Amino acid sequence: MTSAAQDPAGWPSASVRLHIKAGERVCRAHWLRCREEGTRRLGLLSIELTVPADAREDAHAQEAAATARHLEDVLEQSIETLSGALAERDPYTVGHQRRVAEIAVNLATHLGLSAERRHVLHLAAIVHDIGKIRVPIDLLTKPTPLRPQEFEVIKQHAQATIDILGGIQWPWPLKEIAGQHHERLDGTGYPAGLKGDEILFEARILAVADIIESMSAPRPYRPAAGLPAVLDVLRRGRGLTLDPDVVDAALLLYGAVQVSDSGA
Repeated sequence: MTSAAQDPAGWPSASVRLHIKAGERVCRAHWLRCREEGTRRLGLLSIELTVPADAREDAHAQEAAATARHLEDVLEQSIETLSGALAERDPYTVGHQRRVAEIAVNLATHLGLSAERRHVLHLAAIVHDIGKIRVPIDLLTKPTPLRPQEFEVIKQHAQATIDILGGIQWPWPLKEIAGQHHERLDGTGYPAGLKGDEILFEARILAVADIIESMSAPRPYRPAAGLPAVLDVLRRGRGLTLDPDVVDAALLLYGAVQVSDSGA
């Protein structure tokens, strides 16, 4: 658009606006003032480059999303580090955690949990026994059955797991899922004696996965129990101590297959 007018200084002036759009940016050139002075032409040119508000908001959103993804990657690496901290001290527990994670994700998939919830469950499962790092190693590797007082010491690993995971502000309920996997529907579990819906559903899945793997693998003080014995424990606990839907999923998925090898 071009227009002529008289400015306050008495100059005849012309204004030209040129809009050039390039992607999401708009360049405006304003020809502010022009006059003939002999054979010379004087003028002032102002150019401004603007980004529409919606484009700026999109850029900020993309930057925030990228930062969040980076932080999640760092936190997931922290989880792997925590799990690996047990490797040299207690390789059995590290292998147990990973096998439990695989079983738990299989159950969660069958139960229809979203990909995000399955991912969080997997993260919680691979550190669900991290509290055993505070349990004397001679108890974890004892070749004979544990005495009652020794088992009470072993049970402290559940609260220790909550304490360790609670030291980091995770964007997921890892502390709750991992820390509740020994809780039972009727309140007979530990460490808090939670009941029913007080226990997160992912923790109920983890509880069943933990039983399946623990009984299916040999321990220093006993051989593997065998799959029929594992499934019998699940059936007897169905609806009483263990979530019935999770147990049904386990019976369907593992009723006719071996779920764990004997290695650590």
